[in-house]
Amino acid sequence: EKLLMLGPVLERLQDELLDPLIKRTFAVMNRAGLLPPPPPEAAQGVLEISYVSMLAQAQKAVATTGIERLMAFVGSLAGAHPDVLDTIDFDEVVNEYADLLGVAPKLLASPAAVAAARTARARAVVQQQMMKNGLALAQGAQVLSKIDVGGGQNALEKALGGDQ
Repeated sequence: EKLLMLGPVLERLQDELLDPLIKRTFAVMNRAGLLPPPPPEAAQGVLEISYVSMLAQAQKAVATTGIERLMAFVGSLAGAHPDVLDTIDFDEVVNEYADLLGVAPKLLASPAAVAAARTARARAVVQQQMMKNGLALAQGAQVLSKIDVGGGQNALEKALGGDQ
């Protein structure tokens, strides 16, 4: 409750005092040559300030409640209408949730690693299905080979055109 009451005060303090102060200090230091050159990835980016105090982390953690409620709601709807799951980007939900909890990004797999794992899993499913289909065909051929259709032929030979 106290956090919810302090939230607007802290947000205003951050937006109107701390953010401009940090940006101004950064700009002055940059113009004075006190900062090393930015890495290529950040050279064109906009400075985004993120607070890491215990109170700031607690404020961010409060936002996880909304995500949890949304996921519970979607989960309950999915029983009756599975198509509703298509509206959720589950990868982004996990990334956002981890960010709000302050989880180190290195604990989450990179998008390339996730794509590779999904591709490997899809290939395994296809192989398993192909093996299942092959086993069914082999069993069918075995059954046909045991059926005598007369003339010294079994049903498999006849199906394969052995009567020509």
